[in-house]
Amino acid sequence: MHSNPRPARGGNEDAGHVDPALGVAIVADGLGGMPAGRLASDTAVEVIRRRIALAAANAASLDDSRLASLVAGGLIDANAAISDLAALAPDCAGMAASAAVAWLVDDRIVVAHVGDCRVYLYRDDGLRRLTRDHTLAEYGLDAPPLAEVRPRERRKNRLVAGSTPLASILTGILGASAQVSVDTRVIPAWPGDVVLVCSDGLTDAVDDSAIASIVDACDGDSAAIALALSMAAGRERAADDVTIAVLGVADDAAVRDKGAGFPEQGHRETSDKVE
Repeated sequence: MHSNPRPARGGNEDAGHVDPALGVAIVADGLGGMPAGRLASDTAVEVIRRRIALAAANAASLDDSRLASLVAGGLIDANAAISDLAALAPDCAGMAASAAVAWLVDDRIVVAHVGDCRVYLYRDDGLRRLTRDHTLAEYGLDAPPLAEVRPRERRKNRLVAGSTPLASILTGILGASAQVSVDTRVIPAWPGDVVLVCSDGLTDAVDDSAIASIVDACDGDSAAIALALSMAAGRERAADDVTIAVLGVADDAAVRDKGAGFPEQGHRETSDKVE
C-alpha cells in the first residue's frame, strides 16, 4: 500500500490497510482538516478491518447476500463511530470520511463503499470500475459552471450535499448523519485478477486508461502497482492525498464459475436494515 500527502499540506487525511492473508484492502479519505480528517479516516479503516477480521473464519460459508451485508455493516459501524467521536470533541465537529473496501473470500470479491473512494478490477488486460462515486456529478445532477462558484467553494468542493452547489460534492459520506447507505456488490474472482482500492487523489490526477496501462506493465505485482500509481499521481501533481491498496488473485486460484462475469447492478444497504 502507498499513501502520500498532498504537497504543502500539514498531514495526510487518507488512511489505508492491506492484509494479503485475510484478502482485504481498505482505503478511507477523511474530511474536516487535520487532525480531524485523519481521525475520521483512521476510525473508518479500523472499524471496517475489525468487523471483517472477526467474521473471516466463517466467511466462506456465507452466501453472497450475507457477505455483502456483513461488509456493509462494517461501514455502517464506522459511520456511527465517526459521528460519536465528532460529538465528543468540538474541534472534530463536521469530520467525515469516504471509504471503500474489497475483500477476497475464496472465489468471490466483495466490494462496498460510501463516498468517492473507488474499487477497480483489472482482468484480462482490461480495467473496470466496480463502484459509483456518491457525488452529484456521478448521478447526473445539474450544477452551475465552475466560474459561477466562489473561489472558496472551489477549494472546498468535497462537502456534503446541500452545503455547496458544485456537482462534485458528496451525496454519501461516513459520519455526516445517523443514517448512511452503503453500495455493495459480489462478483466471481478469476485467477490473475488485480483489485485496486484508492482515494480520489489518484483518480482526480490519473485517468482510467493510464491506470490500466500502469497495472498492465507491473505484471500482477501488487507492491509495484501501488508504487507506480503513486509515482504517476506525483508526476501529475495530484492536488489531494493519494492512497492506493492492491490485492491480487493467484494465477492458480480455484474459481467456481468463470463464465459468470460481472453483475450489472450492485446492491444498497442502509443503516436501518443492517444489524
